[in-house]
Amino acid sequence: MVSKKHPEATQTFLAILEQARKSDPDDPTVLVCLGRKALAEQQNAQAVQYLTRALEKGAQYDSTYLDLSEALARLSRFEECAKVLEQGVATWPYSAEIRQALILCYMKLDRPAQVQEALQQYVHLFPEDPVARQALTGGHPGDR
Repeated sequence: MVSKKHPEATQTFLAILEQARKSDPDDPTVLVCLGRKALAEQQNAQAVQYLTRALEKGAQYDSTYLDLSEALARLSRFEECAKVLEQGVATWPYSAEIRQALILCYMKLDRPAQVQEALQQYVHLFPEDPVARQALTGGHPGDR
């Protein structure tokens, strides 16, 4: 969240974000920005609160689902993480990033059947991904 090349821009952004937080605290975009800031600062519980509210208020961006799932995973709340990512896939079916995160979450939860199904769907949508194709067939990316 902090720009090392342009710290003055970061300070300006943070000042504007603080003004927006005070003037329109329920604005979905403000909530997303506050959630990302909290996530960057490792304030994961706060990030979950902001990002959950952002989704409830209509900020259904792919990055909102990914950020919320990351905050939940950092808190070891993997069941909730999977649910958020499943909602993300339903909203953004062509987001490779959300689908990849969901596969990894299912792996973390030790759900092989769901891993397999999610991987099949991923490969169907993104056949150009050699790592996913190899994972689906049980091989290694270098195998031919």
